[in-house]
Amino acid sequence: MDVLEKFLYSIAYKFPKGYPDMDDPKDKIILENEFTKIGIILNEILSPNAQQVVDILKNEFDLKDNNFLNISSTSFKVLMDDNERRDFLKKASELDDFEFELKGTSSVGRLKYHPEGQNKPILIYVKPSNVQGLGSAGKQNEDNFIRNINEKIEEAGGVVDIDIIAPNSETLVTKGVTEVRDSSKAGAGKGAKSDAQFLSNGKIVQNISLKKEEGFRWATVRSDSSFIPFIKTFMERTLNGEIKGLKLKQNLEASGEKYLMYNDKGERITMIVIDDFPEGFEERVIFGSETPKPIVIGGTFSKDDKDFKLNNNKITIQAAKIYRDLQNIKDTGQEPVFIIAQHVNMPNGLDFRLYPADKTKLGPRSKGIKLSYNDIM
Repeated sequence: MDVLEKFLYSIAYKFPKGYPDMDDPKDKIILENEFTKIGIILNEILSPNAQQVVDILKNEFDLKDNNFLNISSTSFKVLMDDNERRDFLKKASELDDFEFELKGTSSVGRLKYHPEGQNKPILIYVKPSNVQGLGSAGKQNEDNFIRNINEKIEEAGGVVDIDIIAPNSETLVTKGVTEVRDSSKAGAGKGAKSDAQFLSNGKIVQNISLKKEEGFRWATVRSDSSFIPFIKTFMERTLNGEIKGLKLKQNLEASGEKYLMYNDKGERITMIVIDDFPEGFEERVIFGSETPKPIVIGGTFSKDDKDFKLNNNKITIQAAKIYRDLQNIKDTGQEPVFIIAQHVNMPNGLDFRLYPADKTKLGPRSKGIKLSYNDIM
């Protein structure tokens, strides 16, 4: 008899049947509690669909294995600092097939992942963790970037020059930086696109927008007032049957006025690509209206300082890409393309946004159609 069998025999009296019935939720709780007493945490294996959701969240928010705790085969917890939970829920609910619900045992709500064709939804609970150094969720990349620079500034005595280098561009040089701050905590206004602000004695000398090296999306445009006429016209003309090759039908499984997209053959589609928008709109959506104009930095920055080198009073930061303007972006193959995508958590069930060109390819997994801007306007 091995050690596990001996342990199960020793606690058999706690179960009505004399052994733990794994189909009985009460027996599972008893067993989990008994294992916890001896320092063993039982994690049920996630289903393939649930594991896919974990992988999505890891990629989108730079989360690690220790941020996740399985509850059942179709549910799990995401562990993070308490003050980051609402921000994570908001940003995660904007991802495809994720929906926020004010349900569950958490006061901040939970997430449900339920793509079309999947019978059972995956439930995600976001819980606070006391683990030190766990890192924040949606803003972790930005936090790592800001914290590492500020630590180097302090080490240098309070003022530095910052050189950001990347293979695709000349070095971005900013002189006399005394502090880097989070733009969202500094009251960045409407139309702002920066994530970090470089300051010199209280004055903003450089605005930085950060994008992870892989897997990023450019921006949603619903909040941009200049796109309201386009969105309104698109909805009106499509519902009136005036857009050739496209129909909208009420989504009967969703609450509110939500629609599903179909092509002229009656087949469901998930994406509309419009790659001939008038010149200038991508520049405005990506770089915004701040002064100085934000520079987009591509890179995934870790908690350690391996990408940040201090030499005398100069910090050199190794990045993957530097985008000063739209041409820089086109040169790297990440050209922004306007799409309309299904998103049940958005108004009308549709998301209007910019994607990198390599994510707008239509095929078996991304069924869609192409339309011209002139087809709509």
